[in-house]
Amino acid sequence: MGRKILPVLILAAIAGFAGYEYYTAHQDIQHSGEYQGYLEGEFVLVGAEQSGRIAREDVAEGAAVQKDAILFELDRDLAKASLAERRAAVERARAQLGNLKAAQQRPEQIDVLQATQRRFQADLDLAVLELRRLEDLYRRKVASKEQFDRARTQFLKAKAARDEIRRQIVLARLPARQRLVAAAEAELRIAGAALHQAQIVVEKLTIRAPVSGEVQEVFFRAGEVISAGQPVFSILPAGKLKALFFVPEARRALLQKGTRVEILCDNCPDHLTARVSFIAQEAEYTPPVIFGPVERAKLVFRVEARLEASGAALSPGQPVTVRRASFGDEQK
Repeated sequence: MGRKILPVLILAAIAGFAGYEYYTAHQDIQHSGEYQGYLEGEFVLVGAEQSGRIAREDVAEGAAVQKDAILFELDRDLAKASLAERRAAVERARAQLGNLKAAQQRPEQIDVLQATQRRFQADLDLAVLELRRLEDLYRRKVASKEQFDRARTQFLKAKAARDEIRRQIVLARLPARQRLVAAAEAELRIAGAALHQAQIVVEKLTIRAPVSGEVQEVFFRAGEVISAGQPVFSILPAGKLKALFFVPEARRALLQKGTRVEILCDNCPDHLTARVSFIAQEAEYTPPVIFGPVERAKLVFRVEARLEASGAALSPGQPVTVRRASFGDEQK
């Protein structure tokens, strides 16, 4: 019986010792004032506003880019064809409007009408002379009234023909009706707007860097097809690193937004500091991977702090230790 109890007592002693060690480590972590975490980058994901095939890429992973530098271009064949079509539509609309605002008939046609007018004017001049001659003869009783009436009728016919051709010339020189001109002007504006849209589409096939920074990752290569809005490049702007760490519930009240903390890590510059910019309102369980010597408290609060220095030698994912700044005024 005693032999059976002895192993149980030994196991209980080991468990008690382990529990004590865990409790001691837990209390040390709760009150040490140092928190484990890692650096996280505020990446800018760059894609195209429309789908298409990547024609070429100008930068590679790890390259430094300046704002507005060309990152990649999509295939332009369809967009160029659409642009040419829109330009032709504008030219057509402009020509139609010009025709409506110009004379209804071409200058050659007006020349023919003017030649006809001269002929009719000559006939009228001859009819006037004949009418005057017969009027004088009729007054002297030399010509009959029938001859005088025939000359008078010929004069009226010549005059009517001359007046008619004048009206035709005036009509030929008149522009189209105002409503037709207004409609043609509207069509020209529509065609111009479509052309402008096509030009914007072509311009947006060249994707430029929205910010200066370092290319962290390239998700697609030349020749691949992407969807509209799908990220192709990931850029980390300069100075956009933050420390993400977890604070035990017992020490959460010691930090607030604006609190200055010190960042410690391998190759970190001396006195690298950050300002707390975010504190989670709800607790969460300790993440499965935490950069520390022992397990942290089961319930922790996620905290973010933006680096106050550039931290050029640092990179996202790098493990860090965070503690309250021990020099200067923490709230400055």
